Amino acid sequence: MQKGPCGLAAAAVVALAACTPSTEKPTADDAAPDIAEARHVDFEPGATVMVLAGELGTGQTARYILGAHEGDLLMAHALSPGEDMRVSVHRLDEEAPLPDAVEAGSYWVGRLPATCGYLVEVEGAGSVGPFNLELELPRHLPLAPGISRVTLEGTIRPHAPLAFVGTIEEGRTLSASVTSPGDAVSLVIHGAADGHSLAGWESTTSDFSGAVPRTQDHVFRLDPGAEQSTFALSVSVK
Repeated sequence: MQKGPCGLAAAAVVALAACTPSTEKPTADDAAPDIAEARHVDFEPGATVMVLAGELGTGQTARYILGAHEGDLLMAHALSPGEDMRVSVHRLDEEAPLPDAVEAGSYWVGRLPATCGYLVEVEGAGSVGPFNLELELPRHLPLAPGISRVTLEGTIRPHAPLAFVGTIEEGRTLSASVTSPGDAVSLVIHGAADGHSLAGWESTTSDFSGAVPRTQDHVFRLDPGAEQSTFALSVSVK
């Protein structure tokens, strides 16, 4: 079974109620992030990708608050003409970095440790300019010991990519394909931690088969065409 989408308005209310900022006063050397003007954002129903537009300059920071669930994989990527953005993610109730996260300049990815509110920060290091922040919360792909093949069916809307995530071990043979009327939906597969592309980034494709080079979460992203379409995503691991 697919896990329902998270980050919806109702879920965010519950998440933020269960995880609120600490009332302890921080020291000057350990100041908590300023969330007074942070923007609360929610994924649209059924969506797994959200793109936020903004503008930053030197020393400026844009802040967003998002409700999410324990075990979710969150990916945050800031894009700007100058490639001079830095992205970080914090729990609202803690100042310590999230465990096991990968933070590489404009890209952040990690498994979330609690059903909670999270603060996403985008810092600008260059001159004033626009940026886009892409937030992605892929749905769980039910691959587990004893389950080597799964097929997911659904509907995808235009301009609303769908993403699924599953952990696949190094050396396993992965086969994946997406079918849709008129081949309207294309497939992208990449490692969440290192961004290594297995399929779809350099050219449009609907299928892949090959060995997995590294044990990590792998993201299966479906990119839609210009019209709403049905799809069937099949994934097998041997």
